[in-house]
Amino acid sequence: MIPINTEFYTNNTALKYTVSKIWQGEDADAPETLLGSLPYLNNPLEDCSVEGVTIEFEGIDRSASQIAVQQWGARLKAWLSCRIDTPTGWTTINMSTAYTQNGEDDDNAFSGRNKTKKASLWWGESLLYWYSVALTNDMHLSNQKFYENQNDTDPIYKGHIYFRRNESVKASAENVKGLNLFVPSCFFVPWSDDGVESKVYYCDQGYMDNTNMVEKLSKADESDQVKPLPGIWIDAYSLTRAFYFTILADLGQTKSGPNMLEDPDLLADATKDYEKIRDREPTWGDNLRINKTAGLATRAFKSKDSSEKDLGIAPSVISATFLCQVPRLKSKPTLVVSVIINTFVLLSAIWKLYKFITECFLTSRHPELMYCEGCAMNLPKQTGEEAGDASDRKSQGEESDTGDENYRAVRQQEER
Repeated sequence: MIPINTEFYTNNTALKYTVSKIWQGEDADAPETLLGSLPYLNNPLEDCSVEGVTIEFEGIDRSASQIAVQQWGARLKAWLSCRIDTPTGWTTINMSTAYTQNGEDDDNAFSGRNKTKKASLWWGESLLYWYSVALTNDMHLSNQKFYENQNDTDPIYKGHIYFRRNESVKASAENVKGLNLFVPSCFFVPWSDDGVESKVYYCDQGYMDNTNMVEKLSKADESDQVKPLPGIWIDAYSLTRAFYFTILADLGQTKSGPNMLEDPDLLADATKDYEKIRDREPTWGDNLRINKTAGLATRAFKSKDSSEKDLGIAPSVISATFLCQVPRLKSKPTLVVSVIINTFVLLSAIWKLYKFITECFLTSRHPELMYCEGCAMNLPKQTGEEAGDASDRKSQGEESDTGDENYRAVRQQEER
């Protein structure tokens, strides 16, 4: 059983997932049945879909060690769902997963990283890392330009971008290469040092007619407040796309359209800016001299590359270990011995109970039974004296009775 809030990996051991909801039915808003746990028997994950991806920007309020590596941090989080065929019918499981290139716990590497056996996921992790570096650098530069062109605001210190899947765009190879597979929404918060609520800058979708939004955002003016920070959007989109297809590859999904992590042409297009990102002068500087690129791709993928034959997506199951107790029948001699021992224990308990009840009953009805002959000899002196006085009184009484009888006999003779 897999209860809600369980954290798990798939058999690909790439991203970590957290279960948020388990339900049955056709409508997520009105499920027929809500379950607290999932009866799971290594059923493959099917019909997985990523509902949305968020990028959370954090600035100066992060830890010192994080700021020393990058002034800005970008934390990715995605919400998704998969269907599983269980004995009670098709069950949907809602989950979330996250990735941070420069996280506080420094736990961003895929635990099952393997360049040959899991080549597609290896390229996916490489894309996540390099585009995270590119995006945080872009954020630093774009924020400077935005602030320099504004006279009535402070620099931005927090931001949030949400990309949802554009359902009107089919997942074709051409669209995977384009900029319309996801639709963005955003808001950014400037710094406020006087406690007064500051102005929030956001992506005005109506202002952009809800079409080609990433392209329009990337070509906006540096000071545009409804299309803010034009320098971040290409890398933000590329990072979101890499996260989206890495999730699908980790979950073993091949029916949702082409995946750029297993298609050589799409992968070559996605990694074409690798060298540019790698060789770009750091805008903030790696002050701790930390190199986290060890084991990751450092060059672009090329068609007919030697690793092309290793690309592929395998079916995925939840990787979890459970402790099970298997009932086993004991041997006949063992059962006989157990019965005999239990019988003796029961009889002993009954005998002790019988003795206790009998003793309580007799001592309450016959208190003298509490004393034995030897005990009477050891009674206190006072008790003996009391017994002697009682004997004297008895003797006197007997003598008095004898005298009365003699007196009555003499009187009878005189009357005669």
